[in-house]
Amino acid sequence: MSVPMWKRFMSRWKQETGASLAEYALIIAVLALAGVGGLVAMGGNVSDLLNRSSENVAADQTGDGETPSYYDNFDGHGNLSWKFYKKWHKCDGGICRSGHYRDWALAGEKTWSDYEYTARLKTDRAGKHNWNVARLVFRFQNPNNYYYLVPNKDGRLELAKHQNGKWKTWLASASDYGDPTAWHQYKIRVVGNTITVYADGKQMLRYVDPHPIPAGRVGAYMAGARGRYGDVRVQPVTPSAPAG
Repeated sequence: MSVPMWKRFMSRWKQETGASLAEYALIIAVLALAGVGGLVAMGGNVSDLLNRSSENVAADQTGDGETPSYYDNFDGHGNLSWKFYKKWHKCDGGICRSGHYRDWALAGEKTWSDYEYTARLKTDRAGKHNWNVARLVFRFQNPNNYYYLVPNKDGRLELAKHQNGKWKTWLASASDYGDPTAWHQYKIRVVGNTITVYADGKQMLRYVDPHPIPAGRVGAYMAGARGRYGDVRVQPVTPSAPAG
């Protein structure tokens, strides 16, 4: 009668190692228990690492799935450096300010030129005039030179600028962006002298400025209104890059 293959294998293994099947099983069991113990001991740390990883990925993502160069969720994640004028504070959905005029929240560098700037903005309480709302600013050099986007109370979205100390309003406009007292996500793409503005994923206006402000920071501005601002993303672009 032929000997089963497994018996032949075990007999040869015993001859070469001097170990019995029981001893082999014991070795395997000890190794298995050591592995399980290690996983149990590491369980909390592994869980924390996985959670932190998923949070960071979520925090770094833009609306279109790309990872921005600069971002801030105002929840401890982000790499933007801010300069605040007056007292802003954290609130649900971002940062808040009940402001009058020149209540800025600014980030980035004066040398930033071509970029896509995305942020969420909401006016909690508008002021007396149509333009007394929460605004976005970009290519901000100083209080006398910057662009601003105004979600006016009457539903018109206005692109304007303050250049060399002079106001230049209604450079371009759109009439159906929505209610300024609701959250909206805006994306401003500025490349060279061309400015394109999107609201909630829809292109609203495009303007070619014959006398552009060449570079500057990004941020928000409360113009006689109470509002909030969050989920800030800035992605540098090259002049040849297509619009997103």
